[in-house]
Amino acid sequence: MSGFEMTTDVPPDSSIFGTPEDGDRPVSESLVGLDGLVVHFESGRGVRTDGCSDWNAVLNLNSDAGEEYSIGAMQFLMLRDGSASLLEGLGLLDDVDADRFRALLDGNNLDERVLDEIGALTSNRILAVQCLSLHPNAKELGVESWFIAEVVHHMIPDGIVLAHGMTAAEASKGYWNGPTHDQLLAAGLGPLGGFPGFHGQSATAPALATARCSLWPHIASEVIATPSAAHSV
Repeated sequence: MSGFEMTTDVPPDSSIFGTPEDGDRPVSESLVGLDGLVVHFESGRGVRTDGCSDWNAVLNLNSDAGEEYSIGAMQFLMLRDGSASLLEGLGLLDDVDADRFRALLDGNNLDERVLDEIGALTSNRILAVQCLSLHPNAKELGVESWFIAEVVHHMIPDGIVLAHGMTAAEASKGYWNGPTHDQLLAAGLGPLGGFPGFHGQSATAPALATARCSLWPHIASEVIATPSAAHSV
């Protein structure tokens, strides 16, 4: 079920969509199967405190011809509940997508109301999904939801997963076009009733593993037009 690699490269930007080695040279369009999806993990902008670190996941697609295309990206945070440097790390990011998670905190701890909805912490680990983007050729196939569940599977064996969903209108604008509320629901993250717009789930909840496994067979059977290196979002 796909693969993954851990690297420490620079964060992705709009140039990720296409074949990196081809630069701006157009790639002849053909079809490529989504069973060649691979997730690469990269360190983010260098924010590293005991309580907060930022990460990127890049979604690559390997073709039978040996070509590799970058078709998606996700930014997320790894937080430690109760760490004295949790809020400090969020402040260092100076990022609205990171800063919104302050709404779920009481000081350097998760708000008890979050735990009331999700359940007791199995560890102090928290994965917070900030934003994601996907190449237009791969949209409407459930890839975004599988991508979220795949990142959770590899990055956080226990603890809590949090995310803030975009409305359809927000997702239609700009480079980052997710996650939407529907994508989060399909990935196994339920809405947090006391915190409008937010979703959450225990990392050990069956819903996440079920979503990852159930979405994959459909995605792996799909083919898309080869992403052009000249196309960026």
